[in-house]
Amino acid sequence: MGLAIALARLGKNDEVIDADREIVSRFASGQTPGIRRYAVDALGDVSGLLSELGRYDEALAVLDESTLRFGQDSEPEVVERLELVRVDRGVVLAKAGRLPEAVVVLDGFLAEHPPPQVSSAIANALHNKSLALSDMKRFEQAVLSFEEFDQRFAETGDEQIRVKLATALDMKATALSALDETDAARATYRDLVPRFEAASELPIRESVVRALVSEGLMLVAERRYDPALAVFERAVRQFGDAEEPALRGQVAWARVLMGTALVSAGRDAEGVEELALVLRTYSQDQDEIARQAVAAAREALADELDPSS
Repeated sequence: MGLAIALARLGKNDEVIDADREIVSRFASGQTPGIRRYAVDALGDVSGLLSELGRYDEALAVLDESTLRFGQDSEPEVVERLELVRVDRGVVLAKAGRLPEAVVVLDGFLAEHPPPQVSSAIANALHNKSLALSDMKRFEQAVLSFEEFDQRFAETGDEQIRVKLATALDMKATALSALDETDAARATYRDLVPRFEAASELPIRESVVRALVSEGLMLVAERRYDPALAVFERAVRQFGDAEEPALRGQVAWARVLMGTALVSAGRDAEGVEELALVLRTYSQDQDEIARQAVAAAREALADELDPSS
């Protein structure tokens, strides 16, 4: 397994597949207790790599191979890994754009693992089902699925599941907004932020700052400029010193929206200064979100300074 990992880090994809295939050939028929799980893991690695490369049909074929080879195996560690294979099939189908099929596969798995059961496989299945429903614009079902995820895993201490949970709340709010349930969406953002604002994991911090920016934008749409400004200022205060590009991009947007909100509230000079600060601070950033924010700041500043506007 160490060779496959080393090759993957070097980007030698064909060599990775060959190394994993060697593991399969060596351990698939092994009788030593616990040995066959390495073959299942190796096939999972091959499928995962093929999926990352966009070779979805091949990835699905490898998952089918794993089920065919080990589906009758009674060894507990192999059975446990085959549960992951079932979920992986749904995930690969979703990545391939075969969303209805993905939902069917993941629903089938979840039906066999009802609440209060919890596991990483259940979390992965429920999370990806929720995302697929949202991508299919089946927003009411997506909201229910995100809520089930929250109910099952609210108390988890697993770092990877916590990341998924924060994302689930973020996406739930987005789905609620698509349903024009603005108050419920805002309540979801206000639930997400205090629950996760002390987290150190970068993906969770991204969810928190997005929640703040999104709530502020909702308030701006309602012309509630003072509370909107308070939310944007909170985002800047909490994340303004972050060096991670994704966080800097969100803070740049918070400052752009703060600037335009100030102008809309009649505080033109403050708004212009905030927009100018965005140009001074973020113009060299390469992150796409930051670049979009800079472009928006430049356009807003030009409109504000144009005597004819």
